[in-house]
Amino acid sequence: MPENFKDQCAIFVSSCDAFSDAWKPFFKLFHRHWPDCPFPVYLIANQLVYDDPRVKTINIYPDKGWSANMAEALNKFPYPHIIYFQEDYFLKSAVSTKRILNLLDVLIKEKAACLRLWPSPAPGRVFKNYCDIGLINVNSPYRVSLQASIWDAKIFQSLLVPGESGRDMEFAGSERSKLVKNPFLSVTKSRYLKINNNPAIDYYCTGIVKGKWNYGVIKFFKKQGIEIGESKRGVESKSRYRARLLRAMPVFGIFFRFYYRALGKVK
Repeated sequence: MPENFKDQCAIFVSSCDAFSDAWKPFFKLFHRHWPDCPFPVYLIANQLVYDDPRVKTINIYPDKGWSANMAEALNKFPYPHIIYFQEDYFLKSAVSTKRILNLLDVLIKEKAACLRLWPSPAPGRVFKNYCDIGLINVNSPYRVSLQASIWDAKIFQSLLVPGESGRDMEFAGSERSKLVKNPFLSVTKSRYLKINNNPAIDYYCTGIVKGKWNYGVIKFFKKQGIEIGESKRGVESKSRYRARLLRAMPVFGIFFRFYYRALGKVK
């Protein structure tokens, strides 16, 4: 990795003022678990500013929607590569800067479009002789995923379409990505039961679910000494949280997904 890697990559945290109650928990955990992060950190917001010298707030007002906001932010602060985050990706454990720099080096060397740092979904097959990196198949659902990933910034921007939400980007963007010849990569999961024991960054994939705090995140915050007293956001029910966990289980999750769909039809 060249010595000027700080000019090669930056972290962009996608957000808006409606989710400002997540900023303090996010950055408190971010700096706790990644204190030696070598990259500049940018937060996309509307009118509010996060008061921390380690974070540069990019104000985009009026709010133009996820895709247009993202494009404007990347145009204001152009970097060859970015690491994409969202404000509710709460770090759970220490991040290895050495590993992230190695993965960035792989992305540059292999001229990859992206390298997913959280294998969700997992890559379809091995990639060359890398022991912990796989190739995402062209027809794979969520080939374009907005989980934490290192991206070639120009390719990421080429996939953005004004008016699209992040969800649209994952669906329609995955279709558009079929025209991109560069490989889409990801760190791998365990070969057995597809257990996610190999994330380059370990975090809650979705700390806010349908506008409410993830029940598990609230429990995690208490253990971490994180307070959300000023937040007026509700918390999902324990039963909904348990159902999500069961549906996401390796192998047995298929049964629980069928069970909850049937239960919904009965109700």
